[in-house]
Amino acid sequence: MSLFQAFAEYFTQIQLTNLVLTAVNDLTDSESKVSLAAAQLKSAVMKERIEEIVECILERLNSQLEPSTKEETLQAMSSLAGSNTHTVVPMLLNKPLPWDRTQLALWKAFGTQRETTINVLQLLMGILEKTYTREERKEMSFQPVAVACALCEMLSETICQEAVQELYPRLLLSVLCHLYWVIEQRSPQKMVVYTKEGSPGGKSKPFDPTGNFWFHMFLPSGIVKNCEPFILHRIVSHVRNLLYSSDDHQKVMARTFYVQLLWHSSVAKIIGQDFVGDLIRWIKEPNLIMKEIGLRGISNLALHPGNSEILQSLVPLLRDLLNNEVRVAVQAVKTLRNIIYHGQGEDTKVVFCNISRQLRPLINDVWV
Repeated sequence: MSLFQAFAEYFTQIQLTNLVLTAVNDLTDSESKVSLAAAQLKSAVMKERIEEIVECILERLNSQLEPSTKEETLQAMSSLAGSNTHTVVPMLLNKPLPWDRTQLALWKAFGTQRETTINVLQLLMGILEKTYTREERKEMSFQPVAVACALCEMLSETICQEAVQELYPRLLLSVLCHLYWVIEQRSPQKMVVYTKEGSPGGKSKPFDPTGNFWFHMFLPSGIVKNCEPFILHRIVSHVRNLLYSSDDHQKVMARTFYVQLLWHSSVAKIIGQDFVGDLIRWIKEPNLIMKEIGLRGISNLALHPGNSEILQSLVPLLRDLLNNEVRVAVQAVKTLRNIIYHGQGEDTKVVFCNISRQLRPLINDVWV
C-alpha cells in the first residue's frame, strides 16, 4: 500500500475515482484475497485524496448515466460514506440548499446499507445535539437544517427505519430539540431549504419554519399514547439524563417528554412517586414554561389512583397557583380537577369543598 501511496499523487481525478469505484465493487467478490486487496486499496486511496474523489463522483452522478450505472455509483458513494463518515457527510451537508435530485438520491442511498446508516445517523444526531451559546443562537445555522433534510431522505428507506429502532430515543429527542430551535429563529417566511418531488404534475412545497408553531408541543402526548410500552421505557432512560441539561432546548424537551410519560400507567408505576419532588421543584421555578410542565406532570400522575394520597398533600401549593399568570392558572385548574376526579376516599371530598368557591369562576373561564 505504501507503494500505491507514493504514486497516488500522479493519478488524475477521474483515474483515481475509477480506481476507487472498481475497488468498492470488488469488496463483495467471492474470492477472499480479491476482496481483501480491494479493501486495502480503497483504504489507501481514502487517506490520500478522499475529497477529490467525492467531488468527482458527484460530477459523475450529475451526468447522463444508465440507471444501473447510476445505482452502482450511488451504492459506491454510500460505502465510502460508511467508512469515511466524518469527511464525506460534512462535505455533502455544506452543499447549498435546496438540494437537487442527485444530492437527495445520495442521502436516500445512505439509508440502504446498515453500517453506513448507523454511522451517518450517529454523526447527524451529534450535529443536532450540539449546544449553542446565546450569541450563536442569534444567527440561524444552516447545518442543522441540512441535517433535517438529510434525515427526511434517509428515513424513507426500510433498512434505515430498522436501524432507527436502535437509536430511536436519542434520534427522536435530537430532532425535536432541533424543531424547537428552528422555531425560535427569526428565519425568513417560506424560506425554501427543501423540496420534495411530488406526484406527476404536482408542485414541490417550501419548508416554512415559522408555520405550525404549536404542533410540536403536542408531539410528546401523541407519541406516549401510540408507542409500545417497551419503547416508552427506553425513552425514559434516555431523557432522565437531560432533565437538568445546561442546554435549555434539551432541558425543556426532556422534561416535557418525562411528564407526558407519566400519563402511561406502566411508566407511572416505575417513576411516579419518586418523581414528585422534581415536579414540585419545577413548579416553584420562576419560568412559566417550567411551571406548566410541572403541573402537567402532576395532572398525569393524578390519573393513576395509587398516587391519590401524595397528590392531595400538594393541594395548598396548587391553590396558590390559581392566582398566577393565566396560562399557569389554567393548568393548575386542570391539575386540581384530575386530583379530585380520580381521587379516592373522603379526603377527596374535603379537598373539593375547600376549594370549590375558588375553582368555580376559573373552571368557567377554562371551558368557555
